[in-house]
Amino acid sequence: MYREIANYSGGFGDPVVSTFSFDPWRHIERNDLSEFEHRGVIVAILVLLMSAIDNSSHANVLASSKGKTALKLLDRDLVERFPELKVALEGFSQSEEVFAVSIHPIYLKWVQPAVH
Repeated sequence: MYREIANYSGGFGDPVVSTFSFDPWRHIERNDLSEFEHRGVIVAILVLLMSAIDNSSHANVLASSKGKTALKLLDRDLVERFPELKVALEGFSQSEEVFAVSIHPIYLKWVQPAVH
C-alpha cells in the first residue's frame, strides 16, 4: 500500500485501494497494534475515503456511514496519539481539496520514509 502511494506521488485514491485486503475499520480502535501497524490502518482508512470520493463526490462520502464513522474518530483518544489523523479528518470534514492537502503530511512523514 505504501509503495503504491509513493508510486502515485502521494496520491491516496483509487489505484491504492486494491493493494490491501483487510478492513481497516475493524482495526482502528484496537489497543494491541504497534505504532507502525496503527499508522497503516489509518492510512488505509484515508485511502478508502479518498477512493470513495474519487468514485462519488465529497458530499456523498461525507454523508455516508463511513464518512460519519470517520468523523466520529475526532472524538476518540486516537487523534491525541496521532495528531496527523486529526488534521486529516478535519480536512475531510471541509472539502476534497482540503482533505487532499491535509493528508499530504502523512505521506511525507509516514509513507515516504517507510518505502525509501
